[in-house]
Amino acid sequence: MAELQSDDFHNDRPLFFACREDRERFCAATRAGNGEVFKCLFRNKFHKDMSRECREKVTTRQKLINLDYRVSHSLAEACRHDIRSYYCRSDQLPMEKTSMLSHILLCLEDVHRRGQRLRPECMAEMGDMRHSLMEDYQLSPEVVRNCHMEINEHCDSLERNGKTLHCLMDLARPNDRKQYKRVLGDTCLRALKDLIKEADVAEDFRVDPALKEACQSFVDVSCRDIKPGDAHIMGCLMDKLDSEKMPDECKERLLEIQYFVARDFKLDARLYKKCYKDAKQLCHASNDWYDPNTATTDTGPLVLPCLYSRVKHHDPDDEEQVSKDCALEVKRVMKQRAVSVELEPRVEDKCLPDLARFCTEKTEKGHEIECLQEHLEELDTDCQEAVGNFTEEEDEDVNLDKILMEECTPMIKKFCQELVDSEKEAGEVMECLIKAKRHPEMNEKCAAGIEHHQITSLKDYRFSHKFKEACKKDVMTYCKSKGKSKAAVVSCLSEHVRNDTLTDDDQRISRQCKKQLKFELLQRAETIALDPKLKRACEGDVTRLCRNVSPGESQVKECLRKNHKELSRPCQKLLFKREELQSVDNSVDYRLMTVCKRMIKHYCHDAEPEHVFPCLKKFKHDEDFDPDCRKVISKRQIMQNTDYRLNVRLRKSCSQDIEKFCIKVVHQEKQDEFFEGKVIDCLKIPFRKTRLSRGCEEQIGLVVKSAALDYRQDPVLAGACKQEIVELCKNEAQAISDADGNGKGEVEECLKLKMQQGMIKRHACLVQVIRLLVEGKADVHVDPLLHETCSLDLNHYCADVARGMGRQMSCLLSALEDRSIRLSKKCRKMLSERVELWEYAAKVAPPETAKELWDQIVGSPSRMYFLGIIIAVILTVFTVVMCCGRVTKRVSASAKKNKNIFLLKYTDIHYI
Repeated sequence: MAELQSDDFHNDRPLFFACREDRERFCAATRAGNGEVFKCLFRNKFHKDMSRECREKVTTRQKLINLDYRVSHSLAEACRHDIRSYYCRSDQLPMEKTSMLSHILLCLEDVHRRGQRLRPECMAEMGDMRHSLMEDYQLSPEVVRNCHMEINEHCDSLERNGKTLHCLMDLARPNDRKQYKRVLGDTCLRALKDLIKEADVAEDFRVDPALKEACQSFVDVSCRDIKPGDAHIMGCLMDKLDSEKMPDECKERLLEIQYFVARDFKLDARLYKKCYKDAKQLCHASNDWYDPNTATTDTGPLVLPCLYSRVKHHDPDDEEQVSKDCALEVKRVMKQRAVSVELEPRVEDKCLPDLARFCTEKTEKGHEIECLQEHLEELDTDCQEAVGNFTEEEDEDVNLDKILMEECTPMIKKFCQELVDSEKEAGEVMECLIKAKRHPEMNEKCAAGIEHHQITSLKDYRFSHKFKEACKKDVMTYCKSKGKSKAAVVSCLSEHVRNDTLTDDDQRISRQCKKQLKFELLQRAETIALDPKLKRACEGDVTRLCRNVSPGESQVKECLRKNHKELSRPCQKLLFKREELQSVDNSVDYRLMTVCKRMIKHYCHDAEPEHVFPCLKKFKHDEDFDPDCRKVISKRQIMQNTDYRLNVRLRKSCSQDIEKFCIKVVHQEKQDEFFEGKVIDCLKIPFRKTRLSRGCEEQIGLVVKSAALDYRQDPVLAGACKQEIVELCKNEAQAISDADGNGKGEVEECLKLKMQQGMIKRHACLVQVIRLLVEGKADVHVDPLLHETCSLDLNHYCADVARGMGRQMSCLLSALEDRSIRLSKKCRKMLSERVELWEYAAKVAPPETAKELWDQIVGSPSRMYFLGIIIAVILTVFTVVMCCGRVTKRVSASAKKNKNIFLLKYTDIHYI
């Protein structure tokens, strides 16, 4: 009967009488026939002026259409050819099912999704039917039957104009932030999913009246150039979800729809169109968008992760690859869904309890993931794995990091656009951002986001994709016991590299891993926040000594270096390990590599990055050398001279000499703390006597020469003469500090002069000043002021004299005494001053051996006085012995005999 009435509304007498006035009010211009008046009344059903009686009769009519599509004359006529052509009324199914509107809509949509054409008039009628379904939940008997409790409790007061359905969608999301529980029951949820699929909301936003009402104004402005259909408008809305111009209600309605779309691969029209072939071939997706004959397991939530995994691990040699169009679409969808944890079912479904435990305050979109990452170690196992996998994906594709992208999109265009355009391998863009983090033009909020990503990645080495791929074999071989912590793994691998370098063994760590390891170590050196072990060990020291120091640019670590003597033992111990590693590989010294970047390119472009520091030292005093870089180099030299182990070349060259001359000093010191220059000071003694090996003598000579220009590089001198420098050489010390490491030996010359004037009284300082003079006498090259003044004379008169062993100094002294040789005026003057200082030092220097003591007595003007005292002492002792006889008690002959027998027996026993 309803089917016969469908052509003309006059034939449906109850509806005709109930809607006569409404027809005149809303559809006066609509001609009767072909079901046009019905369609007009359907469109205006929820108009505020429609009568209640008419609305009820119209609703009854729509319910009948839902039971049998033929009750809609316009739909049956428009789609008759397509229904027949594509066998949507198969004899294999019960007739009552093949007549249902839901079946017809799903069947025709399946045809459309496979890329086959439907008639335009049929597509238009299908759109009207979908709109009706989304407008009034009462047209869906499954929703009415299965969701009546939820509707009565939560959504009864709402209008039916699509808002009741969106209320149910909102209940499907775990919006209770205190408990993170879903209010909607399972049967209601299933009915709602089926309705959303029937209505195909994600394909055309216009079929959802609530979404259209909330977003139409924004679409008219921001998506006006985009053609509706094929999910184009929905894609535009998702791309602009972060826009401040998008109304909040539009965002909420959109996310309510996307919550369901994210859980079923088939509901995203664009994604399905581009990827359904790949999904079937690679991810075991069902063959058809809709198959009424098959009750297969719902794999919808698993298809997108499977495709994304294939896109990430692209192998050109693998025949089974995701197509280019599908790969682009997958990346687009993943980027869109990173906006909220509820659009990531892999994470949300496993993390609801943890979200309730830790993240009730994190209500902003995108911040739930950040919260879970911050509490990673405390999460349940399944949630921890899900968050870990997502965090790893964030590093591979920076677009998935919602919070980071909010602030860093302009920075990516500024610093990393070439990488984006060239589609470089995973992780390249993030690495580019990390390198640009401290650039003067870097956005402050973006830098904070980058650092948060770095700190998060420390929790698991897998979170740094490039590091994981480069080092996973090395980690499993050498550092498996360290667990997953990237901080622990990086420390473990770096210790292997350091040990192999120091012992000259073959490097165990692979080349590709070493490259990524250097990048990680360089970033660790940038801020103490990225070095959790050092941060914990030095927390109290940082508060006490470096409270006002900014954390970036390695400033805190520079402060700790400067105050290393005052650090707690755990902090000093770990700081020494960091210094030792940087001495082995200079390329991981953040401060050196950043401040001296221009100087490295200019002077040391041919040097290996690991060994740029020795190269930079050679050019440190050039006029064009950057003052800031010179200052950093001086600080490194000061630190290097506190402990020979921080000078790799000296350590290797002097290993045998240390064993020979200074092994006791080494054993006396704690091996995991700074030696404060004691070993180097010990090596200077055989250096002055030219007893070192050739390589070691050269290295100690360089140390002495450098320290002669800057007293701070001689920790023993600086410590012994601290009081004298403050009291007697204050201006000279300030000049050294102001010169940023370009000193001219002002403090050393001041101390020598004050010693000659007799103003240095303390024995410890006097010994060190004399040592300076003796070292300069041993080799003219370690007295830079004298060497610079006499360089022309050396080239002229001593060119054939080999360097070392004091030979060139002896040549200059011979020239000074030879009146036939004319030294330059400045050289003669300075050389004469040095001779006077040496003579004075010889007089006041404490003797180191018995021979030196005798030489001093013989050479003294009062030698007769000293000799007289010595002879008097000897005669006194002789007289006492002769006059007093034996002091010991006499022993009888028998006692001697018994003692001799005992000793004889003891000797025999001992021998046996």
